[in-house]
Parts: sequence; C-alpha cells; structure tokens
Amino acid sequence: MKKVIFIILSLILMSCTKSSDHNHSSSVDISSDSPHQTVAEYGTKSDENGTFKVSFTISQNISAFQLITRCNSEEIGVDNVVSPTGEVIFSASNYYSDYQTDGKQFQKNINTFNFPVSTTSSNLQEGTYTVTYKLRSGKGSKDASSALIVKSDSNKSSGVLTLNVIFAGSVASSTEIIKAIKKALDTYSIPTLNKAGIAVNVNYHLFPDIPSVLPDPTEGSSVYESVSSSLPTGINLFMGADVKNMKNDKGHSGLSASVPGPVLPTSKSAIAFSLNKAVGDDGEFNGRGNSNVDNDEKDEDEGDEIRLFSDSISHEIFHYLGLRNSVEFQGNVVTWGDGLNSEKCVDKNRCEQVKNARENVMYPYPIRHIATGDDYNYYWFVRNIVSSDQRMVANKWVGVN
Repeated sequence: MKKVIFIILSLILMSCTKSSDHNHSSSVDISSDSPHQTVAEYGTKSDENGTFKVSFTISQNISAFQLITRCNSEEIGVDNVVSPTGEVIFSASNYYSDYQTDGKQFQKNINTFNFPVSTTSSNLQEGTYTVTYKLRSGKGSKDASSALIVKSDSNKSSGVLTLNVIFAGSVASSTEIIKAIKKALDTYSIPTLNKAGIAVNVNYHLFPDIPSVLPDPTEGSSVYESVSSSLPTGINLFMGADVKNMKNDKGHSGLSASVPGPVLPTSKSAIAFSLNKAVGDDGEFNGRGNSNVDNDEKDEDEGDEIRLFSDSISHEIFHYLGLRNSVEFQGNVVTWGDGLNSEKCVDKNRCEQVKNARENVMYPYPIRHIATGDDYNYYWFVRNIVSSDQRMVANKWVGVN
C-alpha cells in the first residue's frame, strides 16, 4: 500500500536579514496516516551568510520526502540534511552526493529536493530532520516558502505514475503530430518506464491558447504553473512547436525543469518538448525532404523519428524522476559517473561501442548507426535500458504512488 501525503508548509515566510543573530527553524510533525492538509505557517530568518533551516518531524513508515522551496529572484541550494540522530546524511560539499539531485546546486526561484538520494530500500528514520539551505547572494531580506510532500511506500521498486501530455498552441490543431506523439508514448516510452517497474496513466490535454514556443522550463514560467494547477498530480509533458534556449544537439528535443522535478504545481512543473527539433528539417515525422538535384534527398534526422522522439521523452521523464546522466564527457574522457550500476566505460569512443552503455536510458545522447536496408540512410540506437539501481531511484520520486 502506498500513500502520498501533501503537506503545504507555507513555512519560512523568512526575512533573510544580515542583522539576524540566529536562525529560527520551522518544525512540524508529519504522521504517516495524516490526510492531505495545510499544517501551519512559520517564520524564520537567515544568518549573515544567507543560510536558513527547515525542520520537520516524521513518524514511522515514511519512505521518501520532497521539499519544494521558493525564494523569488534568488538562487537557492540545499547545503545539508541532518538526521534525527544528528548525522549529516546529505552534504553539498560531498562530491558523490550530487549524482541523483540538482538540489545541491543553486536554482533560481525554486529548488526541488527529493530524499533519500541513495538506492537504499529502508524507510526513513522516525524523528526530526533539518534541511539547511543557502542563498547564492547570501544577503538581503527575502521571503520564501516551502512545500513538503512525504510518501509511505511498502513497495519501493514499483509504482504508478500519471503523465499529463499538453498539446500547446499550434500543436493542438495538428492531428498528425498528436497521433505520432501518442504512438511514441504507447509503443516505446511507456514500455521503457515499465522496465523501471512504473505503470503509467496518460492524460491528453489540448491547450491551443498557450504559446507554441514554450518557455525554458529551467527558468520557470507562469504558463507552467497555471496549466499544471488545472491537471492531475503527475509529470507534465508540454508539446510545443519549439522551446526557448533548447540545445541544437541531434536527438535532443526535450528539456526537464530540474533533476528531479517538483510534484506540486509550480512555475517549473514541466518538461518541454520541441516538435521542430523532433521532426527535422522536412517538418514531418518520418517524412522525406526533396533534393534539388535528384529528388531523393531525405530528411537529415532519418530513421524512425517517432522512436527517436520517444527516446527523448523517456530520457527527460527519468530526469524528472531524479536520474542524472549515466556518464559525462569532456572531449573523449569520462569525467563523471552517476554512482549507480548502469554500464560504464573508459572513454567516449568505448562507450559508443558498448551496447549496455550507449543504450541506457540515461546515456547523455543518442548514437547513430548506418543501416543496411534501402529505406533510410541511418538509424539511431534507442536508449531504453534501465538498471536495477536506476529503477530504485526513479521509484523514490514522491509522485510515483
């Protein structure tokens, strides 16, 4: 049995003043059988270094929590988490503590932190936890608020997730694109989520009045907050003609707000997708462009574009669930690994040759390969492998019920 408990701690109404000579932490008791409710409002003050604390007490059987902390026009990051026994169980200064969260990084306006970040299957210890935040600016009087969501989960390797698919602006009127997106999800992305033990409920929504060119979700937008507030709790996939600040890398057509993303409606409750990038130069899924010479030039993306788009959808959903890229490169050198049991390799060239590495759902980019058939010039290796550790992390996101 699983239970997600939404507790809005409109807490911290904080004054981040330099003159404060101590911190006032916010504390609230969380029972594992509490109903959804607003608990209380608290005030706190940061010290002269822009530091403030959020404290809360949980009872037994809580398996994960998420803190969504807002501080408008400020960049905010998690500095550390202290357990009920006084042990520092997460620290921004620990290199290895960041592999499953952007929470330690300074994020503008909203910081999302899902805990625990390890693959451990045990419930959180009963008692009072304290999460310490820092502001990048470290000065000034700033108001902030936090929302706390906890999950009681007896099965930590499987669950159910709701996906809200939003067709934005002109995309809402394209029956062919909508059909292709549904195929991408049903045929490829949902089976990849199933490999992580996650069953999926999908809701489709038409929003023709919101912009076709979607805002950068990492910056946040009132569009995302307004739309997500009207939808069931889950992950919101915004399908637009384009996305501001989207990279031009081949195979990248989506952008998650953060790793992980917030479960409650906020200005960053979104994964944004660019259909312009997904369909390539000819403007059609699996279409073909025409050559001025021999009328045989094909769209430069080639291969099965619907499947390639599903690959991007899956990758970004797992980012939102809390997974970082499995490896990172600088040139040909592997500079970083996720600390999980996804396939690793010694350098970029080798990674592209190892099936279990290049086809992991969190490999940083899709890889082309030459096809032998007559239909297309090349195909893409699709990233759809999910390791057991990645499965455990994904199922810790509080919105997987």
